[in-house]
Amino acid sequence: MGKEKRLYWQWAVMVFGVGSKTVWEKCGQYDGIENFCEALMNGAVSGLDERTEELVRKISLDDAAELLRICSESGQRVSCFDDEDYPERLKLIQDPPAVIYRLGSFDIPEDRSVIAISGARQPSDYSLGVTEHLCRELAKRNTSVVTGCAEGIDQTALLASAEAGGIPVGVVAGPLGVSGPKLTEEFIKTVTGNGVMISEYYPGCKANTKSFAARNRISVGLSQALVFVECAANSRGLNNYEHARAQGKPVLCVPPRDILDSRYFGQRDLIRNGCAPMFSVDDIAYATEGETTGGSTLSESYRPAETSLYFEEARLEKQREKEEAAAKRRKSSVKKADRSRDGAKAEPNEKAPAQEADISALTEAEREIWELLRGGDMSSDGIALKTGREITEVLEILTSLELKGLAESLPGKRFGLA
Repeated sequence: MGKEKRLYWQWAVMVFGVGSKTVWEKCGQYDGIENFCEALMNGAVSGLDERTEELVRKISLDDAAELLRICSESGQRVSCFDDEDYPERLKLIQDPPAVIYRLGSFDIPEDRSVIAISGARQPSDYSLGVTEHLCRELAKRNTSVVTGCAEGIDQTALLASAEAGGIPVGVVAGPLGVSGPKLTEEFIKTVTGNGVMISEYYPGCKANTKSFAARNRISVGLSQALVFVECAANSRGLNNYEHARAQGKPVLCVPPRDILDSRYFGQRDLIRNGCAPMFSVDDIAYATEGETTGGSTLSESYRPAETSLYFEEARLEKQREKEEAAAKRRKSSVKKADRSRDGAKAEPNEKAPAQEADISALTEAEREIWELLRGGDMSSDGIALKTGREITEVLEILTSLELKGLAESLPGKRFGLA
């Protein structure tokens, strides 16, 4: 991507703020980030609050250029959503970071499995031991671990992976390279020297109390599965589970050492709710079988001891589901391309308004979601919250609407009427 395009992305983040959903809500109405930002500067974008309008006037492209220069001088690599080196896995999550900043000797591994690890900040010796063993074993199988860099389990996981020759991935809830009592220079040096640290926060940007929860969507988004090592019933780390559930990622739990110890009640509840217990790396390999964006997978090192018909049928069923999902996506892409060629007449930089559609053949569930989308673009999570349906059911209905030419997916994992 050209420098000018990256400049516009950086400017948009400085105006709307890190992790802002408004960027995706507004940008999706224009043909490219340049046209969107030019429209902003010319006062042609409606529906902005007073603070955003003030920042549009106050922040210049020169300010964005200066920030990119600071990143370059400090060794940070900047990737925007349109960049070729922007992680493919992050493009699939809801409200992906528009810009990410990276610091380290390696890139975010796209050619190997990545497992997210979550746990307590003041863990038991049992949990620390399990974490070290687990992450070393994953490193031996060419599998990276990603965590949020918090003290306790997060940092232990990254250090164990680095020591075993793995490529650790640390996601920071603030600007990169800022050390402190809980994020020491030695830790930063170890992780960046053997792997990579990333953030959606640009230099000088201040994090807030919501930064840690927002960070988790990125760490889970980069992974193929989430493993809880230790968490209490009221742990803030359970936010990782919500992200994994929304993203359709498998969740596994290390079984509690003591079922009466409240430190493990979070795992207890997750297992009760259907999350798989994890007894070895093989359990993770089985849960992520075939899940990769290319290159080697953790499951290639897995050879299940079970040879019963049940496991073979489960494997075949999972493969059939993937093939059916891929076929649906291909059909949807063809239909979108046909509609684009036939083309509704629209302004050069804006989408054509939704046409009146025949919805008489829709099911009750499809009609309910179609009616919601008439009120404006929505995220799949927002639709699930409004309708009270499971996220998996919502995604199936949205896919059906896409195939019927009545809905379309938008940037930032949002959906609107076609």
